[in-house]
Amino acid sequence: MDALVEKLRAVRRELRDEYLQPHSKPWIVGFSGGKDSTLLAHLVLECLLAVAPDQRQRRVYLVSNDTLVESPVFQEFVNRILAHIADNIEALRVPVEVVRTHPLVEESFWVNLLGKGYPAPNRTFRWCTDRMKIRPTSRFIRELVTRNGEAILLLGVRRSESAARAANIAKHQAKAEGRLSPHADHKGCWIFSRVGGADGLKGTRPMTVWLRPSSNRTGGFPASGSPRAIHAHRFYAV
Repeated sequence: MDALVEKLRAVRRELRDEYLQPHSKPWIVGFSGGKDSTLLAHLVLECLLAVAPDQRQRRVYLVSNDTLVESPVFQEFVNRILAHIADNIEALRVPVEVVRTHPLVEESFWVNLLGKGYPAPNRTFRWCTDRMKIRPTSRFIRELVTRNGEAILLLGVRRSESAARAANIAKHQAKAEGRLSPHADHKGCWIFSRVGGADGLKGTRPMTVWLRPSSNRTGGFPASGSPRAIHAHRFYAV
């Protein structure tokens, strides 16, 4: 447990150091409601609260994509967390904005399945991933880059999630020049190859982000055209 605590401290230091860099590139924090992205959101909020209010100049966008065909129970869970965060942002005095992305009507599940005659998604033809998850968020990223020139993308992923994920992480690390490795699809997009880790959390229950405005703190408690200038930070477990 001590090793895990030290890893989390290292991640917090990295986040704070990057946030205080002398530029105004906004952060885009991917949030799905799973334990990886929830932990990342928790750490980002902790980072902001650890920074003096007058230094919280950089905007942070907590971006969650709704495919419109998620399990109603899970989507209600995600909506509840995002609403809780949005309701407390002003009281916490943090420059965070909750953003929801959705697929276009012509790229939605039922339009493609019934209207266009696409087969049901399968392992060899995952048309839904690109149209319903990647494209909606990519549109937001492009809009943000157009307005700001650059943006920094933060994603929470775990090496232990699957063999394919572990291989993908290793591939990016092999290409890294220092901390950054080039994004495979977007010129000018860089992936932060490795920062700390929290694989020690595996086997525990998912963590939910809770905000306590009265104490000005965050607490995590167990609970049942392509972008041209994006730097992507992926927080890999070690």
